[in-house]
Amino acid sequence: MPQPSDVRTKRGTVKPGSVVRQYRPITDPSLPQTVQDAFRQLPDQVYSLRQQFGPKNIYVQGQGNPIVVTTDPLGAGLTLRLTRPGVWGITASVALNIIADPSQLFTLSLSVGGDRQGLTAQWNSPVDTSVMLHQQWQFVSQNGNESVVLLIQKDGGAGTSAINPNTSALTAVYAGTQ
Repeated sequence: MPQPSDVRTKRGTVKPGSVVRQYRPITDPSLPQTVQDAFRQLPDQVYSLRQQFGPKNIYVQGQGNPIVVTTDPLGAGLTLRLTRPGVWGITASVALNIIADPSQLFTLSLSVGGDRQGLTAQWNSPVDTSVMLHQQWQFVSQNGNESVVLLIQKDGGAGTSAINPNTSALTAVYAGTQ
């Protein structure tokens, strides 16, 4: 692998410790060197910003057997990890099958970095049914590596209501910095 001192440019060998730039616009040689450098560095900075702070989506679909819902909050089989600091829009779509739990309140919530978020999705049905629960959250990530876990629980009952993870999804969309 070539070392920085081995890389050649129009001006000769690159000095050790300097950054090799990919874009080399042809500029008027009569321009001051600082202006020529600015023309060269501006596209590099734009590409760097786009790569670091541009759109980012994280999508997780559940897998496996149905997850029986209990009165204690438990993971709904959907977990992801945020990848950068900033504002995230998080959306959950969960397939819930209510079986022998009439008039029980089912609550879908989100835990980010171990902290439960305030918004919840709730569903109450007097009969057995299947329903898709949807909820959205906005979260401001401080360090960009928080674990996001979708939780579900019911307020009582002895039925075998369950989440179908194969038709449930969790999506996080990066919305930028604050």
